[in-house]
Amino acid sequence: MLTHSQRLTRYASVDPATVERVLDLGMTAGSAGDLTDGGVLVSKQKADAHHWKIGDRVPAEFPNTGAQALTVQGVFTSKGYLGSDYLISLAAHDAQDPQRLDYSGLIKLDPGTDAAVQDEIRSVLAGQPGTRVLDQEGFEKVVNGDIDKLLVMITVMLLLAVLIALLGIVNTLALSVFERTRELGLLRAVGMTRRQVRAMVRWESVVISLIGAALGAVLGTGLGVALTRLLEDQGIDSVAIPGGQLSLYVVLAAVAGVLAAVGPARRAAKVDVLRAGSAGTRPASVSARG
Repeated sequence: MLTHSQRLTRYASVDPATVERVLDLGMTAGSAGDLTDGGVLVSKQKADAHHWKIGDRVPAEFPNTGAQALTVQGVFTSKGYLGSDYLISLAAHDAQDPQRLDYSGLIKLDPGTDAAVQDEIRSVLAGQPGTRVLDQEGFEKVVNGDIDKLLVMITVMLLLAVLIALLGIVNTLALSVFERTRELGLLRAVGMTRRQVRAMVRWESVVISLIGAALGAVLGTGLGVALTRLLEDQGIDSVAIPGGQLSLYVVLAAVAGVLAAVGPARRAAKVDVLRAGSAGTRPASVSARG
């Protein structure tokens, strides 16, 4: 559906006579039961953005029938399940797209009839292998399962990023030890023990890790909040910041910094004082005239 200069937007179709029996659309203007074939229900977000009200004509264009104009006959606020800013009637959908495919059907059951009715529905749909019969709890599990898969993918990407970060810390510390050979030799010469040298390198690694973890936590939280704000129209209207989990990640970052510093710290502690003192020096050229 095209509205003004917008691109093709996903819309959903409902049965005006029964939709409010199974879904709470949160109507703020008009009624879903009054939806006709030439009308459309618009989400409050779109209505406010375009200053639409009941009776306004909305330009629309369908793939099969071309440009048309629909009348705003209602404004709703809850579109979480339907996931669309525009709702038309089933009859209007049939007229625009005779080959439409029903995505889901909702059935409201009387108390105590869940299992029996579900079995009957499954038997009716036995010849349709692509369909699933779910109660509210089962639907929530399916949705949560999709979210869990996304979280697993994000976690794997996070682990890869941590691995790359650890390799970067090891490389940085190794290069630092190599470039500071004379400094390490001087510290050893004035009395610093090998244990103290190893501790110094480890603390440098921990500081680097903590700075990176803190910046990542702040930026990640900010981007997560911003993404949530963008998805408010999809039913995501709250933000939960896992403070305990973030604190655990910061602690683990410090531990990872210690582990990453094991090799560079041992190398720094083994710096030979005499060779470090002569590192980087050039032999002086002496010329004599007789």
